[in-house]
Amino acid sequence: MGGAGENSLRQRLSKGRLCVIHSGQVYDVTDFSDRHPGGKAWLEKYAGQDVTQVMESQSPHKHTRAAYSIMQKYRVAEASDIGHKQNGSAESYHNKQFYSMDNDPLIDWSKPIMGQISGLRENYYKWVHEPVDTSLRLFQSDFVEFFSKCPWYMVPIVWVPITLFILFRCYTTLAAPSRDPIVWNLFGSEVMVTSMFMWPLVLLGLMLWTFCEYTIHRWLFHMKPPAHIPILVLLHFILHGQHHKSPMDRMRLVFPTIPATIFATLIFGLYYLLAPVAVAQALFSGTLIGYMVYDLTHYYIHHGTPMTNYFRSLKRYHVKHHFEQQNLGFGISSKLWDYPFGTLIPNND
Repeated sequence: MGGAGENSLRQRLSKGRLCVIHSGQVYDVTDFSDRHPGGKAWLEKYAGQDVTQVMESQSPHKHTRAAYSIMQKYRVAEASDIGHKQNGSAESYHNKQFYSMDNDPLIDWSKPIMGQISGLRENYYKWVHEPVDTSLRLFQSDFVEFFSKCPWYMVPIVWVPITLFILFRCYTTLAAPSRDPIVWNLFGSEVMVTSMFMWPLVLLGLMLWTFCEYTIHRWLFHMKPPAHIPILVLLHFILHGQHHKSPMDRMRLVFPTIPATIFATLIFGLYYLLAPVAVAQALFSGTLIGYMVYDLTHYYIHHGTPMTNYFRSLKRYHVKHHFEQQNLGFGISSKLWDYPFGTLIPNND
């Protein structure tokens, strides 16, 4: 290898930049490395090396068209600048037209995109699954835009105190001496529920959340909105489509507090309809714990570097959901419900 491309690569590496070579071109992926779906360690392992064959191989996984599209943003030297032998695969690669924000005929990325989504109609579903590496600007109003984002730490800040308060109220109710039996709302029958049942009910609430997580993700977040109903296209995008369009946007990963509160109110209302207040509180506390585990796990497997086999497996699993199998792998904090519903992504490991 020689010429300007070699100089560019050596100069960047000497400055501590993280660069790789693909099909005779240099890519400076330093700014992308923390967002790399496979983790920063894989890019560091191949720093300064040719990754053409690595990206085509099955180990760690064969990269998708979306990965090559995202790469284009980080190209720093043309192929003609590098004396690198190109094979047929590289020739084919250079002739491909990859999706990018610069050649997007459907969206004006210089403007907030929320007002443009409903106009995509039949193009929407394909477009939303062509990911970009950028932070999305959804709304013109700075006020609305601020509340459409949420950093990960807001999840424990908001929901841990609420969960502890509800657990306290539940315990004091169930532990109160000489009280009357609880009337089961739906059936009108009386039953004595004491404080010894609180933690089993909390655990049941957590298990109910895992089912909620799966069903909401599969049948609401991944519905295919009818192209002729723009409001459903818009709803899909605001609920989950934006995350698939920009899966590496840190501020649009965990659920913002306002919509999370709406979902929480609906779930508690359902529990209250079916069960006595104290029982509903115990179930709801478990559900909130499950929700926090889900949202923080989701953030971690996108932006963390898992140290255990369980979370490494979840990360690989979720990366496949985003970039290969959007219609499978709906479990995020666990794969539990993917098994009985037949949506497990095969050959994950």
